[in-house]
Amino acid sequence: MASTGDLAAVTRFALQRGASIRLVGDDRQLASVAAGGVLRDIKTAVGAVTLTELIRFRDQAEGGASLALRTGDTAAIGFYLDQDRVHVGDLSTVTNHAYTAWTADRDADLDTIMLAPTRDLVTGLNVRARDDRLVKLLQDGQDLGQQVALVDGSAASEGDLVITRRNNRQLRMTASDWVKNGDRWTVSAVHNNGSLDVVHTHTGRRIRLPRDYAAAHVQLGYATTVHGAQGVTADTCHTVSTGDESRQQLYVALTRGRDGNHLYLVTAMDGDEHSVITPAATHPRTAVNVLEQVLARDEAQISATTARQQLADPHTQLATADARYRDSLGHAAAHIHGPGWVPRLEAAVDQVVPGITDSPAWPTLRGHLALLAADGQDPVAAFTTALHAREIDTAADIAAVLDWRLDPTHTRSHTSHHTPAPLPWLPGIPQRLADDPYWGQYLTARAGQVEVNAGEVRAAAQAYTVATAPGWARLLLSEKHRELRGDLAVFRAAHAVPDDDTRPTGKTQLAAADRRTQKDLDTRISEAIDTSYRTAWTPLAVQVGLRPHADPHCPSWSSSSRPCPGPAPTPPPCCAPRPPKHPCRTSTRPPPCGGGLPGTPPPPSSPRTPGPHLPTRCARPGFPS
Repeated sequence: MASTGDLAAVTRFALQRGASIRLVGDDRQLASVAAGGVLRDIKTAVGAVTLTELIRFRDQAEGGASLALRTGDTAAIGFYLDQDRVHVGDLSTVTNHAYTAWTADRDADLDTIMLAPTRDLVTGLNVRARDDRLVKLLQDGQDLGQQVALVDGSAASEGDLVITRRNNRQLRMTASDWVKNGDRWTVSAVHNNGSLDVVHTHTGRRIRLPRDYAAAHVQLGYATTVHGAQGVTADTCHTVSTGDESRQQLYVALTRGRDGNHLYLVTAMDGDEHSVITPAATHPRTAVNVLEQVLARDEAQISATTARQQLADPHTQLATADARYRDSLGHAAAHIHGPGWVPRLEAAVDQVVPGITDSPAWPTLRGHLALLAADGQDPVAAFTTALHAREIDTAADIAAVLDWRLDPTHTRSHTSHHTPAPLPWLPGIPQRLADDPYWGQYLTARAGQVEVNAGEVRAAAQAYTVATAPGWARLLLSEKHRELRGDLAVFRAAHAVPDDDTRPTGKTQLAAADRRTQKDLDTRISEAIDTSYRTAWTPLAVQVGLRPHADPHCPSWSSSSRPCPGPAPTPPPCCAPRPPKHPCRTSTRPPPCGGGLPGTPPPPSSPRTPGPHLPTRCARPGFPS
C-alpha cells in the first residue's frame, strides 16, 4: 500500500546510496489512501515481469477464478456459485452464518478468519468469538487468567487470537523477520505490566510485545476488515459483504484462504416497515446481480499521468463527442423556435397523451420533435401520427416507443435539407440550424470533433497487430477486414463498449438508427467470418433456460464450445431446466450462447466440463467447474 510520494522518497534515498530497486506488488489489490497508480504507469512505460503461477490455493480451479476476479471478469462468479461459496440473506442472517461456518472450521483445527465491511461489525464478531471461547473455558473449569485492554475496546487473554497493526523492525524474531502489520498471533501469556507473549500462527516464532505496542497496535484477530486482511493468509476465509464493495475489495476478500473462500452476501432487506416500498424491496437483487455490480465497481487508483492520457485518448473522446453532438442538436433546435416553444409543445402533447412529459425518455423525444420542426415539419402532427400507428398501452416508456416510431427511415432528418451526418447513426444538421449565425458554427465544430475522433479510432484499429488487437478484433486482422475492423472500432468507441466485452458490437442498442447500424455490422461480420458452428448451441442454451445473445461471455463460450466434427448437437430430453441448487441462483448464470464473435480464449470458468447433459466438445484447457 505504498503511495506514490512515499515510493518516490524511498527510491530516491536508495538510489543515492547505490542500491538497486525492485518493485513487487499487485496493482489490482487495495491501494494506499494517498495518491497512487504509479506501478501501472511503470508497467505501461517500461514493462514488467508478471507472475502467472499461483501457489496459494490448493485447488487450481480457485486460482483461475481469482485471476478472473482480479480483472473484473464476471465469468468468475460461476466458480463460486458452483462450489457453493456464495450464501445470501439479510445482514443479521449472513453474519450469523459466517460466524457459524467460521466456528466449525476452527473446531476442525483450521486456521480461519472472518472479514466484515465495517469496524463495528468486526468488533462485534471478535467480541462474540472471544466470549464463546471464555464460556467454554468456564464450562471446563479452567481459569480465565489475566487480560489486557486493546485499542479496539476489547480485551485479550491467554489463548486469544490477535493481529498486529503496525510494522516495527525493532521487534525482531530473527535477523530477517520482525513484527509486521497484518501478522496474526496466539497469546501465550499476559504479564502484569501489560506486555504480551505471542506465537506467530504460521511460523511458530515467539516474541514479547511491549505494553505500549500492545495497547496501541494490537487487536483481536478472529475477524478484521478487508483492508486489514490484505497480506493475511489462512486456511479458510469467511467474508460478510453488503454488496457495496469495490472489485479490489472483493478480490482481496476471496483470495485469503488456501482451502476455501466463502462470501456471505446481503441480498435481502432487514424487515424494517419503512423499507418495504423501496426499490431494493420491490425489485430485489440476486447474488449474481450484486456480484456483477461489485466487479464493475473499479476503484483502482490512477495517477495524474494516466488520467491525462485517458482524457486524451480518442476512444474516450469519441463517446463524449457523440453524446455532446446529439444533445447540442436537440437543444439548438428547441432554442431557435423561441423561449415559449418548448412549453407550448409540452402542453400540446400532454393533451394527447397525459403525463408523457414525465416519461424518462421525454427529453430525447422532445429533441427529436424539435429537429423535425427545424426541418419544416409539424411536430405535433408527427407525434399524433406515430401515436396512432398501433397500440401503445403496453409500452413501459411511451416516449421511448414514440421516439422509435418517429424514425421509420432510421435517421433523425426526414428531408434532404440537412448537412451530412458525421457518423451513420447520427442525424445531420438541419439546414436552418446550419445557417443560423449563433448555432451553425458551433454545431459544425461539434460534428467536426466527432469526425476527427472517429478518424483517429479508425486509424488505430486498422493498424492492429496480433500483439495489440483486443479480443473482439483478433479474427479480423487480415487486410481484407481492414475496413470492417475500423467501422467496428468506431461503433464500439462511440457507444463506450469496453474492450473486454467480446461481443462484436456490444449490447443491443435501443435507438433506431444505432440499432440499424449495429445490425448491419453484425451482418458484415457473419459474412466475413464463418461462425455457423455457434448456432448449433442456441437450441440447447434456450432449452436449459439460458439467454443466448444476451451475455458478454457468449463469444468466448461459443468459441470454446465448438462442436467436434459431425452433425449439429441435438438437445437431449434430459436437458430440461433444473431447479436452482442454491437460493442465490435466482437469475441466469453467465450463459452459453450461439451468437457473437469469438475473440480471446475463454475465461477460466466459462467452459463447462462435458457431462451427461451436454454433447461432447473438442477438448480445450480450462479449469473444471
